[in-house]
Amino acid sequence: MLPVGDWEGVFRPAVLALLNGQDPYQSVFYNPPWLLAPLIPFAVLPSFMGRILLLIVSLSAFAFVGWKLKATPIGMAAFILSPLAYFSLAGGNVEWLVALGFVTSPAIGLVLLASKPQASVLAIILIAYACYRERQWKPLVLPVAILILSLIFYGDWLEHALSYSSAYASEPLNVSHLFPYSLVLVAASIVFRWRSMRFLSAFAFPVTTVGVWSIPLLALIRHTRWMVVLTLTMWVVMFIFAATR
Repeated sequence: MLPVGDWEGVFRPAVLALLNGQDPYQSVFYNPPWLLAPLIPFAVLPSFMGRILLLIVSLSAFAFVGWKLKATPIGMAAFILSPLAYFSLAGGNVEWLVALGFVTSPAIGLVLLASKPQASVLAIILIAYACYRERQWKPLVLPVAILILSLIFYGDWLEHALSYSSAYASEPLNVSHLFPYSLVLVAASIVFRWRSMRFLSAFAFPVTTVGVWSIPLLALIRHTRWMVVLTLTMWVVMFIFAATR
């Protein structure tokens, strides 16, 4: 039995509200409205069937991203079995869509990445800067058009999204105890131009859901040994923490 998670508590109600002509932001949905479009096929199915299909697609998406990032099968398995990926997958969250944004074309990638900025804002900035530097404006047309349309139809969604931190700050698991010290890592990645910088957006936010932390793990997915060691370490720490509470 899959836990209720964000799918039943956040995303599915928001999609159904949209399809019924209601405001999806009447619930606890804080993401941009275009995120709901790819979730429609899962939401219209009976609850259990839609959840299972979402899990299959999520796993497939992560596997595809791992393949594109040149992960070994063991490295990919270690990523999927990590506690952070587990929280995302078991809760029916949408990090798999964000992950796809790292390996698709810039135009599509920006749309997917912007669906959860707390997981991807550094990647968004990098892509936008690359377009500016190379004077290639075409990849920005689709994301900007979607943004404008979203503001026309849901003008207050941005204000609602900005209240995300205060809404989730009451849940201890969502508060980053690394912040603000984690900003040093973000700054170092920018100064030294680390290739992994695009995956590190979660370190720049004081509040974010647990599943979002699966995105920084993608920076290590090519390094099988590190990925395996990190996954095992996280599970050991979690079991020790649970046993001592």
